[in-house]
Amino acid sequence: MNSIPSAHHVVVYHDAARWAAVPANNGANGPVWQWDDELLVGFTIGTFARADRGHQCIYDEPFDSWLARSLDGGETWRIWKPEGYAGQPAASRELTEGADFTSPGFVLRVEGNGYHGNSGRRWFSSDDRGASWNGPFGFGTLFESAELAGLEFTGRTAYLVEDARTLLLFLSARRVSEAGSLKVAIPEKAFLARTGDGGRTWRFVSWLAPWSDPCRAVMPAPVRLSPSRIVAALRRKSPTNNWIDCVASADNGATWAHLSLSGVGF
Repeated sequence: MNSIPSAHHVVVYHDAARWAAVPANNGANGPVWQWDDELLVGFTIGTFARADRGHQCIYDEPFDSWLARSLDGGETWRIWKPEGYAGQPAASRELTEGADFTSPGFVLRVEGNGYHGNSGRRWFSSDDRGASWNGPFGFGTLFESAELAGLEFTGRTAYLVEDARTLLLFLSARRVSEAGSLKVAIPEKAFLARTGDGGRTWRFVSWLAPWSDPCRAVMPAPVRLSPSRIVAALRRKSPTNNWIDCVASADNGATWAHLSLSGVGF
């Protein structure tokens, strides 16, 4: 019987007065940014405050998006606040030339509305493993599509590269009319968008969970199993429960079906 490797914890960042969390909102929802022993992780820093529930931070205080890099598989880390990575006041601009998604140092980060200092619908990219960033870039006419009309963009970062100019981007949107309460998280669903010209234009492909589903289905973490088959884990929420479901596509994201369905929220 094979032995189980031992594990140990390493502190990436700590400040007793600061709240540091949510790497999933800063690029780590998928794919993981890793090159052999080199790791790149984004996270949010805010003002710490004890709370009986929810995140332990003061929501009215500023939030900053930072990066951490390890060159030794996570044993030691260098922390810095990058320029052009998120939260830039400049308006989004369109690409004049498409990005090369297969560049060895390429990483992409999406910024959406509704969480810890993020506000907008744009994306940023790097060709040197996060040392410098390009953007912010817009999504062209994506949000003029009938499927997304009237919805607020809440996308995090999750993508699958197909070739130098083609990328599948897993995003989310929610109903704006129900903003302002905890239940705003319930009418929110993940969707798939695709570009075939290096990010210059984007088109809506599919919803990963239908709007007839009464529970939240967001923050997809996708894995490609074959040229046509994709599996994605979804974060689910009802007024009383939180859980994970998996959905699968056999046609490269055109349609989706539940691979697992816990049902605990119904």
